[in-house]
Formats: sequence, structure tokens, C-alpha cells
Amino acid sequence: MRIRTVMGSLALGAALALGTTAATAQAAPTASSIDETAVAASDVFIGYYPSSTACHIAGTAMAGENHTCIRKGTRYALYIIVQ
Repeated sequence: MRIRTVMGSLALGAALALGTTAATAQAAPTASSIDETAVAASDVFIGYYPSSTACHIAGTAMAGENHTCIRKGTRYALYIIVQ
């Protein structure tokens, strides 16, 4: 019985790892879909967010009004404006 549980866990782990890799490869934006908006050298990249709302909530929590969210393919990049 224990072997069946271990084998099931291994199979589930492999499927999740494979699915995560495949989903990441499919979701990666191509060069033609990325908005080539210029970012100032004083802006600090924080990370990517799945939606504009999530990006702005995180930016406001971290830096108030001193942030910007730029669409990059299917996700939004958060930059904190350093003054």
C-alpha cells in the first residue's frame, strides 16, 4: 500500500513539473508581443504580475504613487521610481 502511495506521489510530482514547464513555455511573450516602452535608468524593476490591478496594488503598497506598471506581453512589470 505504501509503495502505491509513493508511486502516485512521484507520478503527480512529475506531471506537475512537466505541466509547469509547458505552461511557462507557452506563456512566455514573444519579441513581437512585448511593449517596448522605455524605462528610465533610475527605475528599479521589482517583478512581474499577472494583471494591471495586482501590479498597481503591489506598487502602491511598496512606494505609494512612485511606481509604474508596464505591460510586457501577457503580464505587467512593476518598476519603483527612485528619485
